[in-house]
Amino acid sequence: MSDVGCISLADVIDGQLRFNHDNLATFFDLEMFKDKPICIVSIAGAMKTGKSFMLTYFQRYLNSRGWENQSWIDDDQKFATDGFHWRCGIEPDTQGINVWGTPYLVKRSDGKEVAVVLMDTQGLFDLYTTKEDNVKLFTLSVLASSIQILNIKDLILKTDLENLHFCVEFAKIASSKKSTERIQLQSLLLLIRDWKPANSKPYGFSGGKSYLDGVLAEKKGKAKELNEVRNFLHETFKDLQCFLMPNPGPKAIKSNFDGRNDELDGDFLDEVKIFCESILHPDKLVIKMSGNEQMSARKLAYTLAACDEIFLGGKLPLVETLVETLAKAHYESAFQDCIDLYKGKMKVLLDGSRISTTDQVEKVHEEAFKEAIEKYKLVEKVGSEKYRKHFEKYLKEQCNSWKDETILIKKISNKLVTDYKKKMREILRDSCFSPKYLENLHHDVADQLVKDISVELQNNTKIHFKNCSVAILHDAFIEMKKINKENGKNWKIKIATGAGVAACAGTAVAAGVALGTGAAIVGAVVVAGAAVGVGCTVGLGAAIAGNIAIVQRVGGVVMSILQRHRRNQRSNQVKERKTMTQ
Repeated sequence: MSDVGCISLADVIDGQLRFNHDNLATFFDLEMFKDKPICIVSIAGAMKTGKSFMLTYFQRYLNSRGWENQSWIDDDQKFATDGFHWRCGIEPDTQGINVWGTPYLVKRSDGKEVAVVLMDTQGLFDLYTTKEDNVKLFTLSVLASSIQILNIKDLILKTDLENLHFCVEFAKIASSKKSTERIQLQSLLLLIRDWKPANSKPYGFSGGKSYLDGVLAEKKGKAKELNEVRNFLHETFKDLQCFLMPNPGPKAIKSNFDGRNDELDGDFLDEVKIFCESILHPDKLVIKMSGNEQMSARKLAYTLAACDEIFLGGKLPLVETLVETLAKAHYESAFQDCIDLYKGKMKVLLDGSRISTTDQVEKVHEEAFKEAIEKYKLVEKVGSEKYRKHFEKYLKEQCNSWKDETILIKKISNKLVTDYKKKMREILRDSCFSPKYLENLHHDVADQLVKDISVELQNNTKIHFKNCSVAILHDAFIEMKKINKENGKNWKIKIATGAGVAACAGTAVAAGVALGTGAAIVGAVVVAGAAVGVGCTVGLGAAIAGNIAIVQRVGGVVMSILQRHRRNQRSNQVKERKTMTQ
């Protein structure tokens, strides 16, 4: 994997959360995501609790393919500086929400590839950001991730549970819907850092489970609000776990600490190894889901972008507003998938010479329309009916609009193909071009015709027509290539390997030197009196490549070489006479 570094998806600027929409769109549009399940591992928590430092071990495991390499944690001199940036001290390091710039492609035992994304978040509840923005950051992290790690130092405190309250409240509203409409979060893993053995629970998942069960057990006499939080944590997340991680050792708190393995306690490295292998092994990855379906990268981008609208302002949005916003993103993404399905089926109507009749367009439209609507109706219901109905209606409108555009384009496509063939035949008359030159001519003629024909079209139809023009002219271009090839045979160009003689207007150029003019005379080499391996008969009086200007340039080059050769001959003769005189 290339060392591309981090990409910022969101940042807190002047106390306000801001999305970087360009980065968001570019990252989730990467080809590596196409048709692949996604696992997003995000780590959040209070500042200076080792979040970015832990992510470097995740990267080391993935880079080294730790599931195939037991020594992936490396030797004593290995630095923890080969990934996400981190540093010791009290100043914050990570800003906003960052992801590693390239997903890790991991193959499971069933042969399917998973795109793994590592996400880092700014330290929560520090002195630099408001409580509202902290909650927004954590909420975004949870919504984006399939595994949300919450970094907690020493012990789970009352404040830690209170800081989860917004997400719990969100789940409370979402879970009050019908079961088919419920929005449920996936996996929350509480990572307790610097766990002390004196606390009686052993390191790892087993000690973490015992500890978390005790913390979340309902206790009489405690505040009703906290008991509610504890109860809803179990209902909010499909999977709730806890891992107890030992302290990395006394050297880790020094200002010059660089993360070398030999500066870390053995218990810490052992548990880090177990932790990474437990969540990042290919067969243990948690796939990002939307209800009962795998969430696509496109839908995830829609979801995060939708949150930007309601997170702009200093105040937190109402939970109901957040639910509705996520529902809108859910159905918008579903609409886009369905309209892409419809367009893909309609596109074949405009491929090459297979320009269809209006009846054929109507028939394909009916089949594609039915399939697109059925696909949309199978989308899991989320939130209120408002957005589901809105995007279903919009899908029908867009399909019918696309059908009308296709019929119009079908009609003007006949003119495009006819005009294209007429223009190209005029150019190709008695001429032969190199393949590259012919391709350039094809693009020039096609672009100009498309531009001329589409002058009066509306913008959307104009774009549609331009995008289809390559497919429309595909077969016509193949026909032009055949004509060009046939013209080449008529020119009786001889290409021979081993020897060649160049003739220019019937005069032999005899200089013992090879003159290369491949670019001008379509790959030919003018040879002056010597066998140089490749030869071709060239007549200056002929219209090479159908362009007199080319012939003139070739003639000029030939005459220039001849003149230089004659000057050299005269110079050599003078030298010979001087030598004889002496």
